[in-house]
Amino acid sequence: MNPEEEQLARLAQNPGNWSARAELAHLWRERGYHFTDEELLSRAIGGPHNRNELQRLLDALDGPPRIAAWAPVLEEYLRWSPGCPLGLTSLAHVVEEIGKTDEALELYQNAVGIDPSVAEPLLMCLRQEEEKVIPRPAEEPSDQKLIEDTRFISLMVAIGVHVFLIILFSLWAVSSLPKDPPLIVATNPVEDVAERPQTVPKKSAVSPASATTNMEIVSARGASTMSLPLQSPSDSPSPSLMGAADFSPSMDFGQNSGGSVSFFGSQGKTRNLVYVVDISGSMQERGENGKSRSQLMKEELTRSVSALPLSVKYQIIFFSNTAIFAGQNKGENGLQFQFEDNPENLPSRPLLRATRSQIRKTLEHIEEVQIGGGTNWRLPLKMAINLKPDLIYFMTDGEIDSEAGKVPVIDDVVEYNRKKARAKINTICLMEIKAYDELQELARRTQGAVFLVKEDGEVLRGMQIDQIK
Repeated sequence: MNPEEEQLARLAQNPGNWSARAELAHLWRERGYHFTDEELLSRAIGGPHNRNELQRLLDALDGPPRIAAWAPVLEEYLRWSPGCPLGLTSLAHVVEEIGKTDEALELYQNAVGIDPSVAEPLLMCLRQEEEKVIPRPAEEPSDQKLIEDTRFISLMVAIGVHVFLIILFSLWAVSSLPKDPPLIVATNPVEDVAERPQTVPKKSAVSPASATTNMEIVSARGASTMSLPLQSPSDSPSPSLMGAADFSPSMDFGQNSGGSVSFFGSQGKTRNLVYVVDISGSMQERGENGKSRSQLMKEELTRSVSALPLSVKYQIIFFSNTAIFAGQNKGENGLQFQFEDNPENLPSRPLLRATRSQIRKTLEHIEEVQIGGGTNWRLPLKMAINLKPDLIYFMTDGEIDSEAGKVPVIDDVVEYNRKKARAKINTICLMEIKAYDELQELARRTQGAVFLVKEDGEVLRGMQIDQIK
């Protein structure tokens, strides 16, 4: 097998191997093959995760990247290295080529602000365009005195008008004074109290609710988010509220804007959230820290749900070779779903508001869920998409089960999501590196992020994962 065939084989096995893609481009150049950017990016997944890979890839090109197909590749790279001047200037070239000059200029300025040495003649036109100053016409010397005289006269007229108004207001105020003083009538306070019926002031039935402010900064291209005030689920209600209902949904006090959430290191801001969580038999296996995968899942899911702001609605779908919503019992009549590929008739439940009482119920369901069965991704994800969430947290420890004669699972789910919800899917690969590439592709194609949980419970992403693959 020659070097070119070797790199092609590596890419066939893993289209997200950008080191192999860069080496293939250099081999093509060495043998005089003039390849196109489309050929270089064919079937590519994600983007380079370190600067050396990106630099090696760009060195193989005849010039800076220009076609639109480079945009998602460079955006994925900047997700892991948001302050890299090389990535910023490269994306600026692509954005300029597709006609978004303002965005290209902003990217270029950010890059030069970080490292002035990256200034490029091919992009200097952008900076020159911004720095153009239209000179103001000089005033004729003969008009200068006329302008000054006009300003002085305007000032004097304004002062005169204000003085006249002050005098007029003073005369009106004096003429409006009452001619006779008001009559003051005194009463005997003792008699008044004796005649007045005794009343006892009522105490308020509701004590002020304690709240904690949960502020969280989420790194995603330099953006930050802040959650709304959240009452801790562990706070006990005051005696006057025992047995009372939570606030009704109509009293959301602006909570429809959403709040900050997190799960296995994946942070985001959402209004409607669905967890899709693996409970197959392999979740009983133990990691290096002695905890089973299911135990680690339950601990993190409990923490995540407990921290949900009141402004978030949520639902949990547990799946193996069947799927149930949190709170269902396996085998519960009419609610357990045996997989048949008819997504329009999938079972559904409404999203839940993250009140204290509802969170307490959900935490009990998490603790009681039973582990066992196979692994089937397709329909649990479609069940989640049918609930129209903004964000889906998808956690599994297994690869996709192949289904003969059907559309590939990732293609099917991505297309279904595009039609139904356009939800961002953040994927969590739990202690199973073999499933990582598939989860990475699903996250990338839905504008989400992918995370890997190691055997000892440590959470990795981006270049950290590349180092152990």
